[in-house]
Amino acid sequence: AAIWWLSVQTSVTTALQGAMPLGMTDVGSDEFGGFLLAFVIGVTSIGASLPIGILLALGRQSDMLLIKTLCVGFIEFVRGVPLITVLFTATLLLGYFLPPQTNFDVVLRVIILVTFFSAAYLAEVIRGGLAARMAAQPRSCTPRCNPSM
Repeated sequence: AAIWWLSVQTSVTTALQGAMPLGMTDVGSDEFGGFLLAFVIGVTSIGASLPIGILLALGRQSDMLLIKTLCVGFIEFVRGVPLITVLFTATLLLGYFLPPQTNFDVVLRVIILVTFFSAAYLAEVIRGGLAARMAAQPRSCTPRCNPSM
């Protein structure tokens, strides 16, 4: 993915922009609505939350106290907050806490907070899978059919 964004994406976007009809104009994110808005927020946040969720799940299983405490605190705090509160915070309250010259787009703020929200839930799913694998691992390593082991 990093190779795509750093090298290939620019040339592909330039080629596609040249192939578009001349009458088409750029659409800003403030003009998004309906299906396009839901699709952009959903795909972007779920795609970005997977690596964050994996890191949070591994951090929760870590033996280092500081890493484990931070990951557990983040996951439990985010899981305890309803999604509607996260969306309200992203659209209205976050502008009050940022410096005055900061101009984040509302869609970008929602994507960032929904990414963290879904990463916390995804971390719990991954942690459950890791816990189930660790419990089943010793049974799968026992020799049953091969007496020479």
